[in-house]
Amino acid sequence: MQAIAGMSQLIGELASPLSEGRRRYRASIYADRLPDGRWEAWLEFIELDTGDRALTGVETTQHDLRQMIGWAKGLTPRYVEGSFARARRRFGAFAPAGLARQGRRSSIERG
Repeated sequence: MQAIAGMSQLIGELASPLSEGRRRYRASIYADRLPDGRWEAWLEFIELDTGDRALTGVETTQHDLRQMIGWAKGLTPRYVEGSFARARRRFGAFAPAGLARQGRRSSIERG
């Protein structure tokens, strides 16, 4: 994988959606390359019916992309559930689908 400058990179998606009541969410892991070459990642949760989104703050910083991918592969269901709770607390609500662009932190945070 090669990163495009200024673009967040999709690292992975969880195979099974998360459920809360009747709502279902897809969890994706995104990363940005920092100026010093390290990578930082966060999780993004998308409500499947509406496309509304919420994301965590930075969940990890890794030395290189290979280590970032290793971190993502090691995520447990319990960790993802905790990330989902943090994302919901962070914003209080999901960003409307029309406001947020997938994988772009700034579109949600500055929306």
